[in-house]
Amino acid sequence: MLLGSLLLLVSGCKPASVSDTDTASEAEVEEVVESEPKVEATPTEEPEPTPTIAPSLTPMTILLEDDFSDAASGWERYRAYDGVLDYGEEEEIYQMLVNAEDNLFWVMKDEDLMDVTMSVEVRLVGGPEGSLFGLMCRYDLNVMDAYFFLISSQGEAGIGTSDFGFEPIPGGELTAFDAIKTGLDVKNTITAFCMGEVLTLSVNGEVLFDLPATDLISGDFGMAFAPPKGVGADVYFDNLVIYAP
Repeated sequence: MLLGSLLLLVSGCKPASVSDTDTASEAEVEEVVESEPKVEATPTEEPEPTPTIAPSLTPMTILLEDDFSDAASGWERYRAYDGVLDYGEEEEIYQMLVNAEDNLFWVMKDEDLMDVTMSVEVRLVGGPEGSLFGLMCRYDLNVMDAYFFLISSQGEAGIGTSDFGFEPIPGGELTAFDAIKTGLDVKNTITAFCMGEVLTLSVNGEVLFDLPATDLISGDFGMAFAPPKGVGADVYFDNLVIYAP
């Protein structure tokens, strides 16, 4: 059909069976066909990913609350030439006054716990601002060691163990943080998490360290102080709260 139409057009003749009207109609049909918009396939929208919901924290129970207003609440009471580990005489606080240098001192509660969360308000009231103070967990009497979560009034913090002083664990080296308020007699709130294989240190609500535990599995908890040099370093602890699963 196409070949016959082409030969007639070349010779200048129309086929007898095709009228002018028919030809116009065909042209119109072709025009309509050509003007029809192309329908493009609608792209399939990818579903938005469902956000991952973090697992809720393990429910915690308050194991101990102490504002140190009761001197019979069970913490060590020691007053001698080399320092003071005792309840405050003028304020309702727990005082650690250490007249020694390059050492690590602590007081503890005899509770063999693996998982524990601790919070305490602390302020250095005298002595070198590089003094370290804070919390401890998993004290093992057999090796006389624990995990220590310490800060200084110079704005540094770290997590470590004891080697006749503060010995940082990998990743827990002393580091300066803006979250720590600096200066003497300035209060910071320290929160320490000993949960399974994770050790976390938070100060004033900001997480500073989140590290894997190394060797210590369980043990006692308490408060710690490490003056780096000089004598007369003095720190006050207040509003201690201990949580356990």
